[in-house]
Amino acid sequence: MRRPMTANGPRAPGVLHLAIAVIVVVAVGAIAFDARQQPPPQVLEFAPQAREQITDAPEDQAATTPGNGTTSPTAPEPTPSATGSGEPPVQPSEIPRHRRCFGDPPRQTEDPQSPPCVPYWNPSQDNGGATWQGVTPDEIRVAWPMSLEKERDTRALERYVNLRFEFYGRTLRLIPYGPKGGVFGGMSAADMRAMADFVNDELDAFASIAYPPKAGAEHHYYDRLAEHRIVSVDSHASQRTEAHFTQHAPYEWGYLPALDTMQRNLAEWICNTLEGRAPSHAGPGTQDRAERVFGLAYHVSPSGSAPERGILVQALRQGCGIRLEPVEITTAQQVIARFVTARVTTVICLCQGGHYFDELMPEATRQAYLPEWIASSYHYLDFDSVGQEYPVEHAEHVFGMTFHNKWLPQKEMPWYQAIKEADPEYETGDDGYASAAYERYYELLVLASGIQMAGPTLTPENFQRGLYGARFPAKGSGGPPLWHPGGGFGPGDHTMVDDAAVIWWSPTEMGYTTNVRRGTFCYLDQGRRYGLGQWPRGRQPLFQGDCQ
Repeated sequence: MRRPMTANGPRAPGVLHLAIAVIVVVAVGAIAFDARQQPPPQVLEFAPQAREQITDAPEDQAATTPGNGTTSPTAPEPTPSATGSGEPPVQPSEIPRHRRCFGDPPRQTEDPQSPPCVPYWNPSQDNGGATWQGVTPDEIRVAWPMSLEKERDTRALERYVNLRFEFYGRTLRLIPYGPKGGVFGGMSAADMRAMADFVNDELDAFASIAYPPKAGAEHHYYDRLAEHRIVSVDSHASQRTEAHFTQHAPYEWGYLPALDTMQRNLAEWICNTLEGRAPSHAGPGTQDRAERVFGLAYHVSPSGSAPERGILVQALRQGCGIRLEPVEITTAQQVIARFVTARVTTVICLCQGGHYFDELMPEATRQAYLPEWIASSYHYLDFDSVGQEYPVEHAEHVFGMTFHNKWLPQKEMPWYQAIKEADPEYETGDDGYASAAYERYYELLVLASGIQMAGPTLTPENFQRGLYGARFPAKGSGGPPLWHPGGGFGPGDHTMVDDAAVIWWSPTEMGYTTNVRRGTFCYLDQGRRYGLGQWPRGRQPLFQGDCQ
């Protein structure tokens, strides 16, 4: 059941037996941007031609000024609330009189995936107060299911978005809690729905950032939040298709593409570059075959959910005549035996990274089977921290596509620069590239963009309207210096990224997501990106040249 709000503050939470009671107080004025007092932070400008501070957004940057002509038709009536939550209040940062904009056309931050600039909001203006559950005149409450990230990383990103984005007199406040089952632990659908009920009943949240990975089946958490009319933003590749996102609009949003978008891109790339050619990247006993034969394995999560396979099967059949019979991973021995019998040369897997390096690859070794292995962005198959676990005899046969940003040295990445701006003493340490912080950054980027573009009357409907009206990303996607993804939002598109790059595994190069182990994914053509209808035809020079 939805809980009431007051005009002056949220309903106080109950006893947070799952919460982590650590709240960072942002010092007023310590990192203020007022140009009359001190210059803005010096970080890399991706479009240095825009150097002036502006107070108004260009007219062509959004369909309308955020909040114009919008109301909250379903916001609950304010009623008195309890007091005495026991949580220390988060003091809002001093709101700058002028915010810097970057690029051409101007964007809110240096990151080319940030939203367009919006007009400066005078904090003395009325922002509508309690416009929705979890929204008050002073704050926006966001549930934070803590997983692998360091708390310091995420708190720095919280400070960053409050500093750089326009929240119309409100402070975005992350409220941590420990989700049942921990990270990667198996959970039932009922358990995940219970966590969503907790977020609604106890945290009184407007939104939630991503739930810990649950074999791609995290949608049970997000769907339950949508029933409570709570917004969610995910950065993982999950089992949800765009039809699923649309069915739960305006509440569910993602950074990486929906599963059907991933599968259609994978099918087009396979048809244009792999089908009809010898499996030249396989190992002895397989690479001498005349043509590739594809096999598809998939995993059913502990919650009973499985990724949709029909989209990929149909796209390959219609695109180039490939016929697949998906094989459920019940045991690795059963899957590999099926593939050996069917003379499969090239394995596609809708599964977790551990299914490759802990189960399928070791079993393939036992059966003297060395096929090609396709990597993708489904459930971290394209992370070098996963690839570093590959058995050595299989690692050199792994290639595929990634929808993530190109992995660059961390100091060149927007997520790292954001953390360093808010926390100048921050370093990743011996564990190297903070991939969990990377994911939190992009969840908060989407969330902050929607809040900014919604205008002062913050509701899920205005959040959606704002993302639909904004242009993402800046021009130059898919090229240097960041090779950032292209994409955006609109009706029938509730995820940001639309395109991908081709990758292959190198066991000798130093990885980016860790700085203590060798092995990483290399990029074809430096990381050039392609979307549907754009994938080139012909053999691609994989496993050749420098690891770019």
